[in-house]
Amino acid sequence: MQSHELDGKVALVTGAPHGIGGAISHALARCGASVALNWPDGEADTGAVSEAVADTRIVAVRSRRDDTSDIARMFDAAEHALGPLDIVINAMEPVQEWADVADLSLETYDAITQQAAKMPFFVLQQAALRVCTDGRLLLVMPDATLPAKFTGAAHAGAAVAAAVYLRVLAREVGSRGITVNAIARNPYEYTTGHASQASTRADARVDRDGDHGMSGDIAALTAFLVGPDARWINGQILHVDGVRPA
Repeated sequence: MQSHELDGKVALVTGAPHGIGGAISHALARCGASVALNWPDGEADTGAVSEAVADTRIVAVRSRRDDTSDIARMFDAAEHALGPLDIVINAMEPVQEWADVADLSLETYDAITQQAAKMPFFVLQQAALRVCTDGRLLLVMPDATLPAKFTGAAHAGAAVAAAVYLRVLAREVGSRGITVNAIARNPYEYTTGHASQASTRADARVDRDGDHGMSGDIAALTAFLVGPDARWINGQILHVDGVRPA
């Protein structure tokens, strides 16, 4: 259903065109926003990019996922294509590597923290420098309360770091009417919105009720959080993971 809550707004969404990044971009476009969707350098267009930019409100901008110095260029490209930014959403998919602490290599640890802690910090930094008054910043990240229960200490630690970043930044930019929030979701289902092999192992260790927070669910909540009705929600982490409360 089309709405007009975001008419005239400009958004940057980091995250692959498939899965959650694409779902969020289409949700914002349906609400009237113009969207710059990040397309990682080196990733082939499997049809997801072409499908996304077929929506006249969505453009693709390239950047490297492993290089924080490239984040400013991504913002430059988005502003050049669409104008000043009102909304920035970091929805980069986490590194899909899961291991017990004793088995985790330094290389995998570095990759996880780069993607889930370092990159979000510098995305938030650029957003704080550029986003317009009354803007919206949002992180989509793994639920830090979940991975440590099974095989994801590094993921949990990175998510905790990102949570601290957003809460501190919410205080720093609040005087400009900017909100900074996060959606915490099941860490195993980023790419396709369906359970991966890794989640099969995890499901045996956690009592779930309902689904796990699919891409469409996250996109719908995102559209609300960046809209005018969520202006009093700030510095918060909303959990959308389908897990039965303890």
